[in-house]
Amino acid sequence: MNIIVMGLALMGAVLVEMLCPVWVFMGQAKPPLVMSVVLYYALNRPLALMLGAAVLGGVLNDSINALPLGYSALCLAGIGLAARSYRDVVFSGRWITHMVFGALAGVGMTLVLYGLLWLTDGGGREMSGIWVSLKVLGVGVYSVVLVPLVCRAMEQLDRMVGNMGMVVSE
Repeated sequence: MNIIVMGLALMGAVLVEMLCPVWVFMGQAKPPLVMSVVLYYALNRPLALMLGAAVLGGVLNDSINALPLGYSALCLAGIGLAARSYRDVVFSGRWITHMVFGALAGVGMTLVLYGLLWLTDGGGREMSGIWVSLKVLGVGVYSVVLVPLVCRAMEQLDRMVGNMGMVVSE
């Protein structure tokens, strides 16, 4: 059931990302929903599920954004591994943790992805410093808002289908 929930969550995230309009003032940044799902798996679930989410989400993301196949998967796996390495140090269920990790992951993924494109594309894409800066800022702002919401929704979904134990409050 874990893999089914992960697959459906990633497909839903990709579809919503694809359908969301973009703002020119935010560098045409799209909401980083796939990255948010990967961060949820990095902070709350086993390593194998996180890596599966990173690879599947990255391949789906590259497919809809016309990027070379594997670039997003590499970035998402790196972000997931970095976030996972700190999950024992931070409170992984807190909103502030999700906001900080979301902002860092959004900015980091955008910078690394455009760095990879700059190194390997050979001038095939128009990338000005101002446009990339606006996109980094836009993805960072989206991440601060969306990562806590996606993490809460994914946690509720996992509890609802029985993937995680129920929390009993007294």
